[in-house]
Amino acid sequence: NEMAQTDKAISLLLCVVQQNPNYEDTRLLLGKAYLQTNRVKEAIDLLQPLTKKRARFRKTGIDQDTVRLQLLLGRAHFQRGEIEEALQHLKIVVDTNPFDALAYFHLANCYLQIGRVTEGKKMLSMFEQRRQENADLEPLKRMVREVPDDFDAWFHLGTLELKRQNWDVAENAFKICIDLSIEIPE
Repeated sequence: NEMAQTDKAISLLLCVVQQNPNYEDTRLLLGKAYLQTNRVKEAIDLLQPLTKKRARFRKTGIDQDTVRLQLLLGRAHFQRGEIEEALQHLKIVVDTNPFDALAYFHLANCYLQIGRVTEGKKMLSMFEQRRQENADLEPLKRMVREVPDDFDAWFHLGTLELKRQNWDVAENAFKICIDLSIEIPE
């Protein structure tokens, strides 16, 4: 993953993809490597077929692989100057996971590129809001990873997620709180 920003990663990832073409994580990393090394056509050619496959096997809830795939394709089309195509992919990301800060940033760039300044400013505002929320959440997420039975961390995480209307994550955090301490009525 760390090497995915270099040319060296491409040959290694290509080898893995050739041996196991159904391993989507590797294809996504290879697509990322192609983008980082300005091999945009290769990225699109590699990733575009995955969108058809994903449409047939769509899951309920937020599918992080779909989010990553659509974000990479949106960035690739933007780099190629295909703004309308990029917009379509980035809108899917925002619709699928409205908490993905990076998608708002790239969507804002698309809107600004085609002169839709009001929408671009709105997306930049959403980017800043989501970026700040993620900065507030990150210490709590780290804490619950390191100390999984910390009631206060789970409760604060649930409260912040509830405030930003991330219902599934808030519900999960509060269920863990209930499991940790049923005496606290909040």
